[in-house]
Amino acid sequence: MIPLLISVVNILLQIDHQTNVDNDFSPGLFFFAMIAIAFMLVLFGIGIGIVLLCCLCLLALTSLGIISSAVLYGLYKKSFLSGFRALVITASTIFTGILSAVSSSVINEFFQISSTRNALVLGFLFGLVVGFFTGKLANLVLQKLLTFFKDKVFTKSSLS
Repeated sequence: MIPLLISVVNILLQIDHQTNVDNDFSPGLFFFAMIAIAFMLVLFGIGIGIVLLCCLCLLALTSLGIISSAVLYGLYKKSFLSGFRALVITASTIFTGILSAVSSSVINEFFQISSTRNALVLGFLFGLVVGFFTGKLANLVLQKLLTFFKDKVFTKSSLS
């Protein structure tokens, strides 16, 4: 019985050694694999960049005290919405001021309109004013969107 089993296993496990060597390599498949791997690596890099940018923004907001002051303001007013409003307006004001100061300094380097110090101060002050109103506008838009989506959710759930 055992010699029969061994012979059957040997017959079943025989490997055909006469393979066709001409079709062993496919360059098109190799290039497709390389392009797919490169695409995945690019997407992975973009994902890492987005995460690092989010961490950098969170670090900047925390180090400037914007998040802490917004939380304290919200606790003082006993309203989450007022704290979020303070966060949006303060972050918009500070970051627009910094961006405006940098951009006015760069413009001043090209066109030599005034001294660098004057360009930085005027750019920062202009950015603070524009950032404050941009924050107010962003807060208004967010409130309208929140009201719109809240109405959509509640009307859809009441129909069910």
